Amino acid sequence: MYCCIAVCAVLLYCCIVEASYEFYHYDGAKHAFTKSDGPNYNPECAALAFQRTLDFIAKHSVTEQSVSVESENKKGAVPATVYENGDAKAKGVAIVVIQEWWGINNEIKSKGRAFCAKGVTAIVPDLYRGKAATTDQEASHLMSELDWPGAVQDIKGAVQYLKKAGYSKVFVTGYCMGGALALAASVLDGGNVRGGIAYYGIPDAKLADPLNLKVPFQGHFGTLDSYPGFSDQKAAAALGEKLKSIKADYEIFNYEGANHAFTKIDGPNFNPVAAALAFSRTLEFIAKHSA
Repeated sequence: MYCCIAVCAVLLYCCIVEASYEFYHYDGAKHAFTKSDGPNYNPECAALAFQRTLDFIAKHSVTEQSVSVESENKKGAVPATVYENGDAKAKGVAIVVIQEWWGINNEIKSKGRAFCAKGVTAIVPDLYRGKAATTDQEASHLMSELDWPGAVQDIKGAVQYLKKAGYSKVFVTGYCMGGALALAASVLDGGNVRGGIAYYGIPDAKLADPLNLKVPFQGHFGTLDSYPGFSDQKAAAALGEKLKSIKADYEIFNYEGANHAFTKIDGPNFNPVAAALAFSRTLEFIAKHSA
């Protein structure tokens, strides 16, 4: 009862002083729902609340800017959004965040903000150049039309944009289609990329053969993923064998019970525990290879 009165009082105060505020209510969650070792722990609500916290921090402490990035893609310059963090710039650390097959949406933007909130400036290039999908059919159509070598050129352009802006330690990461492109860019732009992190996506060897990888790499896959040759366990194991054969600096993590796109908060396969662990490992990888 007292908690409800306190919440109402705070809301009333915010309205009176016209403060900028956000209040979220989590259906089915009880008190202390973020306490992982407590009886009321609700992993889905805790993960969503944490993501909203990161977005709030980014919104009020990060510079968000739309830019045009030079690219050797035959389509020319690629539009992008930069989420800049002053602390990250002082350390020279940044990352290129590559979209899923959906295109640029709130999900991939939140990924950029999350990195920024954790002290890593992020750039999110729009590989579809303004197009975005809301259904699987639309997404499949957009991805099938994508010029993959051209997309790699867009990513290289984003890396160079960050370099010219003063970031000497630039990483690449991506999800699903973006994961495959992140690994491709790590192979094809190893002279400029500090390291690559791919989430449930492996490129065709004709585009970029992992046997040519020269930079540190981290991969994240779900054990229930069933996309053959792209992100299933057989493909992940084959990737590991290739990297092992060339003595690459790599680590591949498989998340028990997680499916494809397990980090997508608004997706049907969202796995908050696996997503949180994967993100923490990604941040550790960046910190390790930025030292």
